[in-house]
Amino acid sequence: MKIGIDLDDVLADFLGSFINYYNLRFRTAYTKEDFTDFNLSKVLSMDQESTQKLISDFWHRSCLSSKIKPIEGSVENLNKLKYFGELNIITSRQQKLKEKTIDWVEEYTEKHQEPPDYKLYNRVIFRSRNK
Repeated sequence: MKIGIDLDDVLADFLGSFINYYNLRFRTAYTKEDFTDFNLSKVLSMDQESTQKLISDFWHRSCLSSKIKPIEGSVENLNKLKYFGELNIITSRQQKLKEKTIDWVEEYTEKHQEPPDYKLYNRVIFRSRNK
């Protein structure tokens, strides 16, 4: 059986890191509880184009995006799921973020592999329409 696991906000705490970035940049005090919609534009009262530029800026500031941490317990749970089938990590991140994304996945999954030489996932699948 093939199992797909979403990356952002399932394995990786994208929203928490993005909120920290946004609050520092705009001197706001948003928390995760303020984000009641998956549409960041709606929550931040911004148009879609401005939101995409902001997210792109976040990704290209490697000092911030590299600080994204795993969702608590998520990577450890991959060890349990691997017995049920082939694990594939799925993301809508842009192709230009492929190397940075794979590096993140490898860094955090390698710490929790059991046995240590067993790779937790088969591959990372990029589903973005944007390059």
